[in-house]
Amino acid sequence: YRYFDMDGCRQVVYSWKLVERDRMPPGKKDDLSLREKERQIERDMEDSIKTGRDAKITLNQMFETYMTGKISLKQSTRTNYIYMYTHYVQDGFGKKLLNSDVKAFYNSLIVEKGFKANSMEIINTLIHPALTLAVRDGYIRFNPSDGVMMEIKKSHQWEKTHRHALTIEEQS
Repeated sequence: YRYFDMDGCRQVVYSWKLVERDRMPPGKKDDLSLREKERQIERDMEDSIKTGRDAKITLNQMFETYMTGKISLKQSTRTNYIYMYTHYVQDGFGKKLLNSDVKAFYNSLIVEKGFKANSMEIINTLIHPALTLAVRDGYIRFNPSDGVMMEIKKSHQWEKTHRHALTIEEQS
């Protein structure tokens, strides 16, 4: 299927199947049929969602765009954000496309790295606005991180502990 994207560049999409009911040739990876891809592209173009090469943006690229726009951050906050992103997101999940499974990534951080609620909040503070920017800029239709942090908190029964001020005697 050939089409012109929103920038006027010619794009081409291939599939081993013409319609849904066609069988895949042996040894080929299952994929959408050409007609399904065609409908998806037309829907994306109607909704001003980027298609073709423009749609192949990664979370790393979107995070870089997001951080470039955050000029009002204190230097210590910016340093902390960049540290958390480069150490826990960039080399793995950051290389994936924008519509990847955020909940599975968050769960992997909790299980494999032993993340607690505050650390997960920082990671969510980095990923969620970057994906919101991607929605605004037309790279994806919806933010895959919407509501995920609330689900994680419920599933791991994280509740905020009430802090109380120390008395003078407790301080000394």
